[in-house]
Amino acid sequence: MNLNNINHVVEILSNSPLRQYLEGNESRTLFEEERKVLNKIDDIIRTNIANLQNPLKAVVLGEVKAGKSTLINSLIQKEVAYTNVVEATAAIVEVKYNKTENIFIKFKNDEKRKINSLVELNKLMDEKRNNQEFFSKIELISISTNTERLKKITIVDTPGLNTITAENTERTEDYIKNADVVLWVINAHNLGQSDVIDKLEEIMEYGKTIIGIVNRIDEIDGDEDEILEYVQEEMGYIFDEIFTTSAKKAWDGFIQNDNRKIEESNINNLYKFIIDNIESNSEEFQMESVEKSTISQLDKDLYVHKNTKNKLDTMLNKIDEDLKSLNAFNNNLKQITENKMNDWLNGEFFKDEKNILLTCDNKDEYSKILKQYTGSQYIEQIINTQYNKMGKYIMDEWQKRSQQFIERKIDNVDFSISADIPENTNALQLTSDDEILDGAKNGGIAAGAVGLGLAGYAAWLGPAAYYVTIGSAVGVFLPPLLIAGAIGGAVLSYLKRDKQRAKHYSQVEVLVKAIKNIVRDDILPDMIDKLNECSDYYYECTSGIISDILSQCNISKEEVEDINNDLSKYIKNLEIEVIDFK
Repeated sequence: MNLNNINHVVEILSNSPLRQYLEGNESRTLFEEERKVLNKIDDIIRTNIANLQNPLKAVVLGEVKAGKSTLINSLIQKEVAYTNVVEATAAIVEVKYNKTENIFIKFKNDEKRKINSLVELNKLMDEKRNNQEFFSKIELISISTNTERLKKITIVDTPGLNTITAENTERTEDYIKNADVVLWVINAHNLGQSDVIDKLEEIMEYGKTIIGIVNRIDEIDGDEDEILEYVQEEMGYIFDEIFTTSAKKAWDGFIQNDNRKIEESNINNLYKFIIDNIESNSEEFQMESVEKSTISQLDKDLYVHKNTKNKLDTMLNKIDEDLKSLNAFNNNLKQITENKMNDWLNGEFFKDEKNILLTCDNKDEYSKILKQYTGSQYIEQIINTQYNKMGKYIMDEWQKRSQQFIERKIDNVDFSISADIPENTNALQLTSDDEILDGAKNGGIAAGAVGLGLAGYAAWLGPAAYYVTIGSAVGVFLPPLLIAGAIGGAVLSYLKRDKQRAKHYSQVEVLVKAIKNIVRDDILPDMIDKLNECSDYYYECTSGIISDILSQCNISKEEVEDINNDLSKYIKNLEIEVIDFK
């Protein structure tokens, strides 16, 4: 792989439907977790490309008291890392080559403090040993020194694993991201700790070359080969190479000019590996490191997109299932409503009124009751009472279904059926009883008179529609205007009958049957249609919860479907590219 190949990778990743969607949408989206991972992938690849122009960089990581600073000093054969304090300070120390010695402490407020020598730096570190406030303000300690072993490599000493805080985590990760190789120092006294393995697996995600260094090996009674074998078994999948060392013995040997100690420390084998495989072939190694990291990021990118595709498939399938379930519930509820309305008309409707008429023996009282029961206002009241009862039933059923549909209270949907009523209700005033009685002489006049009253009622209902909300979806049912006229005609026809020639019972039966037929033919279908509209409205409100949830993430179901389709194409192309790169 060369730079052109890596640039081609960048171009491929730019075709990601997730990246394209997120690029134009900085607000909260459905893909916030994916945004974080993709940004990290892109950042690592960009950094890899930039690092090809920089000296090789090795980042030293490990636990507190693993001997990282001593290891650095032993490798470059110069005391640049203060072994007694830096571990406790959680400060990052960057050591690089320069002909003249330059030492700076860079603070987080961008202030720089020049230190004249390593001796002065170590003295300052010792003085501030317990001053955590001082160290918390440090962003970086930069040491440039004239040491041959640093000409082709920059070494970064990072805080011990247990001293990495929220304040310096990001800075440490930046150095890992910029590293060409990671030297992970393991305390031989603490092998196989879960927190160490967890952190190493996090670093693996960067795709960097990781060298495992089991330090302080001379302090362990066990067999060195057995320890090495154990580390290989437990963490071999993480490390590209594993070494055992005694950095302190190596440093003592260097100070005392004791080659035997240096040889026994095994530091030379580690140094030789770095020189032969890394430093002397720094450009090649860097390219290999970038290649390895890039392939790792491609694998991660493929995983993210496949995982997102699975997530969207599951989500869309669940949405379709929910919508089908709600639609089936709605259709079933409408069928139940129709059955209940038919049962009401055939049974309960006008049952009490019929019984009263049948048992009334006083002619004048009978006529008065008859006028009342056949008056449009009275029949409207019966119809609207049943209509609102069924509307309440539909509302209650949808409320229960909605609570099953989502496991939380729907605060943005008010299932109350109360409605604001306009102040002007004069239009509801119907024609008088006298006008109906006069209609006994002419069925058409009676029908027209009652119909006129209902026309006024209709005029009122028009503006009332402006008051309808989800809470009053049932509203007020308006029977067809002709019902009053039709019933008025039925009353007139009844009053003209010769009561001497027909039985009282039969006359009442005929009257009730006529009223029921009018309601069945001219009113019930409209009542059922309007109740179905109410159920459909609640269906839209309940199913709309899905859209509301998606809208909170600034995306529609249609957009999700489009992204999901594009993901299939992207994943297929990326799989081919990954195979080619490997």
